[in-house]
Amino acid sequence: MVPLLARALGTLCILAVEPMEGQAPSRQWLAEPILEYAIEDEDGSLLGDVRSIKGSPGGGFVIADWGDFAIQAFSSSGEPLWRAGREGRGPGEFLQIMHMEYDGDELVVLDNKNRRLTAISETGQVTSSRPLPEGEMNSVLPTFRAGERTLRPHTGGRDTLWESVSDAGTVNLAVPMPSAISFEHDLVGSSYTSRAGAGAVVAFRWSSQLILVNDDGQVGNVVDGVERIAFPGVKTQEMDPGIEGVVKMVSTRVDPRATEAAASVTASGRRIFVLFRGRTENAGRIVDTYGASRGEYRGSILLPSKVADIAILEDGRLATLETDLFPVIRVWTIVDARDFGDRVLG
Repeated sequence: MVPLLARALGTLCILAVEPMEGQAPSRQWLAEPILEYAIEDEDGSLLGDVRSIKGSPGGGFVIADWGDFAIQAFSSSGEPLWRAGREGRGPGEFLQIMHMEYDGDELVVLDNKNRRLTAISETGQVTSSRPLPEGEMNSVLPTFRAGERTLRPHTGGRDTLWESVSDAGTVNLAVPMPSAISFEHDLVGSSYTSRAGAGAVVAFRWSSQLILVNDDGQVGNVVDGVERIAFPGVKTQEMDPGIEGVVKMVSTRVDPRATEAAASVTASGRRIFVLFRGRTENAGRIVDTYGASRGEYRGSILLPSKVADIAILEDGRLATLETDLFPVIRVWTIVDARDFGDRVLG
């Protein structure tokens, strides 16, 4: 069974307890991306209801189709390779594809409603399935030196634990993260994760901070994004349903004035790519890049249109997913003429 790490939905709420200090570096634009090709699906016959995209070890990419409860793979040139999955609870079937991550050549798919991880081979065959314990989850990452186990962060008070889960779905290990990293409320910790070299990176919907995780599963560095957005507060309010005999309800939500930050994160061996919303009219078009080892800012890409998800491919090209009108996948070559003498960024 593939070793993987799964994150509990809304509970990986890592929050820096100290205020941000110093001035954020000004955003530096990299060269305009070069479009290699596009896959458009106006009638929905090819891509369906696509929600996410992930680069594959073979140089291409896979997409998650929520409408058909399926995973579809494409080559590096955009040719369809295989399709796996359908709606259901049986082997190779899905009910809620929450996240995908590669572990070696196998793609591991988190199905939240079926409460399991399904491993799919590079040819589209289901190779194994692992049950998960109770608790909402929405992303998976490779195991960090924990053997053949599945890990997921568990929230307890202001501490975060990485839990190891056996093949049978029982929790059998907990590794605490450094006490300097804590969180205040699960609502503000909505986050996105990606493998980053031998470790991982966590980006946040409501904050520009990035958490870099080492190859042993411990936090290696916490960095502020180029456009600094602090974690927001939450608002609690009472709502009167106006129905006789029904008591008032209490609702807690993220401060409605809060600015959204990351919309997606992906990484190569050398760089982290964050799809950024931010405060500007370019929200959803900005891809900020950072060094994968320490998180130093390395420049930004401005896409010609708003996208819903991004994926870095094996050769350093960037794949983007648009969903506003109908699904469109575009593959770009990114050139960083400023730092690398016209070398392709990756």
